[in-house]
Amino acid sequence: MNLHPPSTHRLFDLRWVWLSIVILGLMLTTAACKRDNRHVQDSGIGFTLQRLTPEVSMGKDASSLQPLTSATPSPVSRGMVITTNDTGEGVLRGALASNETCTIHIFFDTSLRVSACSRAMQHGGATVTCQEEGTAVYQGCVANLQQTPSGMVQIVGSWVVISYQPEMELTLVSVLEGEAQVRAVIDPETAQVSETWKTIPAGHMWYTTPGETSLQIGDLPPREALSLNELPTIVEAAKLTPWYDRVRDEAIEEGVAPEDWQTPIEIQGGGGPLTDPAIGRAVMMSIDWEDILGRISLFPGPAPVSLPDLPGRTTADFPYNPDRAQALLKTAGAAGPIGFYVVMEDGAYMRAASRLEAFLAKVDIFVGIIPIDPEHATAVIEDVLGKGAGVIWIGPTLNLDIPALTEEIDPIPSPSPAVQGGGGPLEDPFVGRAVLTAIDWRALQLILKIEDPIPITFPGLENVTSDDFPYDPVYARQILGESGADGHFPIILVVQENEPFLKAADAVRTYLTEIGVKTAIYPTKPTAAPDILTTYVSNGQAVFWLGPAIHADWHETVSTEAPPIQISLSPQSQESGALTSLEEVFPNEWRVGDTHKDATVQMILSFDITDLPMQAQIIEAWLDLSEVKTMGQPFTKLGCLRAYLSPSKGFSIEAFAWEPELGAVARWCSEEDLLANEVQDDIVETLQQSLGTKRYRLRLQFNEGYTNYDQTADLLIFREPHLHVIYTLP
Repeated sequence: MNLHPPSTHRLFDLRWVWLSIVILGLMLTTAACKRDNRHVQDSGIGFTLQRLTPEVSMGKDASSLQPLTSATPSPVSRGMVITTNDTGEGVLRGALASNETCTIHIFFDTSLRVSACSRAMQHGGATVTCQEEGTAVYQGCVANLQQTPSGMVQIVGSWVVISYQPEMELTLVSVLEGEAQVRAVIDPETAQVSETWKTIPAGHMWYTTPGETSLQIGDLPPREALSLNELPTIVEAAKLTPWYDRVRDEAIEEGVAPEDWQTPIEIQGGGGPLTDPAIGRAVMMSIDWEDILGRISLFPGPAPVSLPDLPGRTTADFPYNPDRAQALLKTAGAAGPIGFYVVMEDGAYMRAASRLEAFLAKVDIFVGIIPIDPEHATAVIEDVLGKGAGVIWIGPTLNLDIPALTEEIDPIPSPSPAVQGGGGPLEDPFVGRAVLTAIDWRALQLILKIEDPIPITFPGLENVTSDDFPYDPVYARQILGESGADGHFPIILVVQENEPFLKAADAVRTYLTEIGVKTAIYPTKPTAAPDILTTYVSNGQAVFWLGPAIHADWHETVSTEAPPIQISLSPQSQESGALTSLEEVFPNEWRVGDTHKDATVQMILSFDITDLPMQAQIIEAWLDLSEVKTMGQPFTKLGCLRAYLSPSKGFSIEAFAWEPELGAVARWCSEEDLLANEVQDDIVETLQQSLGTKRYRLRLQFNEGYTNYDQTADLLIFREPHLHVIYTLP
C-alpha cells in the first residue's frame, strides 16, 4: 500500500475540498484476532502508528491527545485513541495471530480506538478497532472484527473501506478485494444487532443506520449487497466525497480498481452545430469531465470521444476551460445561444444530467436531456439527426451511423502551413511571444485540418512550433504590459487566399482582438507574399504570414538569438519544510501561520540553482504558491505573508526568525495575491546576485503578528511551492 498521498491533479488532483466535521477521537487496540464462531480473541500483538501528514494525534483518551511530531512509527498501547484533523492522515500496522500483516490507512477527520469499543458502544464480541467517525482502509486485516456505532464488520478480504458518518449515524462498507461480513446495529442503547451476518463480496457495498428499518438513500435498499457502481449516490448523499476522493486515488495507485467495475462510458455525437469541430471542442471544454464521470462511475478513467473531425480523442484531451470554450465559440462564429440534445442511458448516467446542463449553460449552450436505454438509443439519435439537430450520446458504445464521424478529412494541399512574422513591435521577441500565446493553435489546426504542429519563425523565436505557445491570453496580456507595448498596435495578417487559411485568419483576428491588437487581413498568393511582407517591414509595420513556408530573405532582421529559457525549481528534500516556535522541525511540509496551540509556523525553502548558468540574464522569477488551502483567517489575523532571504545554511531551528525583520523580497496580502503568480522583482534581483552559488534560500513568515493567541489555527497549507525562472543567454 502506498503510504504517501498521491500527487496529481486531484488532492492539491488531492482535491482541495475538505469536509469540516467535528473531530471525535479514533480509538484502536493493539490486538491480533483469531476468528472462531464470530468471536475475536485479543492476542496482544502490538500495532505501530505512522503519520503520513501532520495533525495526527494519539492518547489514552480524548483529553490526553498529543500530536505525533515525527514520521517515525510509534508503538500503540491498548485502548489508545487516535485522531486526525482535516489535513491529517496516518497508517497503523500490526501482526495478527495468523502472522499476517494488518495495515489500516486512516484518512483525515477520522477517529478510531484500538481494541473493544467503549461499553456503551459494544454490540457483541471483542473488536480490534472501534471506528467512531470518518473513513479508513483495512488491508490484509483478515479475521478482524471492526465496529462502528451502527454496524459490525468482520474483515475477510484484503481491501475493505469502512466509513461512519455521525450526523446520519450511517455506516458504509465498500469491498474492493476479498469480502466482508456485516451485521447492522438495530438499537445502540440495548446493543441489539441483526440476527444474521450478511456476506458482501468484492465489487459491492453495504450501508445501514440504526433502527428496525434503516434510512434508505434514493432507490438503493439498505442492508443489502449493492454494486460499487452505485457508490457515488451514497457518497454524495452522505457528504463523504472528500474521503472517497482519497479512497479512489489510493485504490487506483494500489491497482485495486479493475476495469470491470467501471461504468462503460463513451461520448459520441454530431449533427447540427456539432458538425463544426471548433464548436464540438468548445462543448467538450465547457464541461468538467472529471466531475461528470465521477458521478457516473466509481473509478472513472478518460472516456473515448467521437465527434466530427475529433478522431481518437478522450475526455482527457479537453481540460475544463470555459473561458477558452467561449473564445472557440466566437472563432466558430456561434453568436448567441446554441443548443442540441444529449441522450443518456437511464440509471447511473442520469446522476450527472443536471451538472452537465449547468456547465453548458455557463457558455450559453442549452441542451435537452433524453434518458433512454441503449437498446432504443440508436433509433432516437438517428431521428434527431434526421431533423438536422445536433446530438451527443453519453453511455456504452453504440454503433452510430454519423457520416461526419467516418468521412475522410481533406488535408491541406502540400506544402504544409507555416507562420512567419516580424517588423514593428514584433521585432521584440517578448511581443512576438505574447502574440503567439494569445492564439489557440489547436483550434487553428482543426480549422486547417492538420495534426502536426505549425512551424513558426519570428525575430528571436526560431526553430519553434505552435506547440511551444499554449493558449493563454491572460499571460499574453501580461507579457505585453511588461514589454512596454500597450497592445494597441496593428498587425497586417498576410494570408494565402483560399478558404481554410482565410477562416484561420478570421480566427487569429478574433484572438488578437482579445489582447487589444488590431489586425487587417491581406489575402495573396505565396509567390507574391515576400515582396508584400518586405514592404510592410521596411515601413516599420508589424506583419504576420500564414500560409505555405516562404524563404526568409524578405526579413533580414530575423534574429538568431536563442529564445528565453524557463525552468521550474522544487524545494530541496530535507533542506526545506516547516519550523515552529515550539522548536519543532517538519521536513518537506509546506505550511505557515499559527496553530491551535498558538505556535508560530514558518517555512524554509531551499532551491538548488547550480543548473542556472553564471552568464544567465534573469528576466522573470516568481515564487509559485498558488496551490494553497487556507485554514482559519491567516491574512485577517496575522497580516501579510512575506518572503526573506534565509542566511542559515541548514534546515534546523536556527533558521527560525524570533524577531520581526525588514527587507522582504516578496509579499502576499490575500489569497488572491497567491493565485496571481506575479513576477517578483526583488526575487529577480537577489537570484541574479546568487548565481554561482549552490542554493537560493527563502524563509516565509507572517511578519505583522507571529500568533494572535486565540487558540485557533490560522494557516496556509501548500501542495509544493515552486520557483519559476525565465532567463536568456548571451
